[in-house]
Amino acid sequence: MAGGGPNRIVTFSEVMFVPFVWNVIGQPDNEGFVTYNHNPQTGPSTITITRSDGKVLSFEVREDYSVQMHKNIIKFFGKEGEPPGYPFK
Repeated sequence: MAGGGPNRIVTFSEVMFVPFVWNVIGQPDNEGFVTYNHNPQTGPSTITITRSDGKVLSFEVREDYSVQMHKNIIKFFGKEGEPPGYPFK
């Protein structure tokens, strides 16, 4: 479901960016992942990720931040030392 550590990989059923002030950066990589980047000059945005098991993680982004998505997988940067699945509730 979810990998721990700084690079998180999650199978999701829904991802929401509110407001959507994200830019698509370039073409998909060689694995098909598309990179979405938040520019801090556009103001804060909230990411809400609903995992395929129904658990939800929501966090605010104010700085330069990127996520990668492909089909139903999202890769994002978590906090060092977080266990797998943390802090989905």
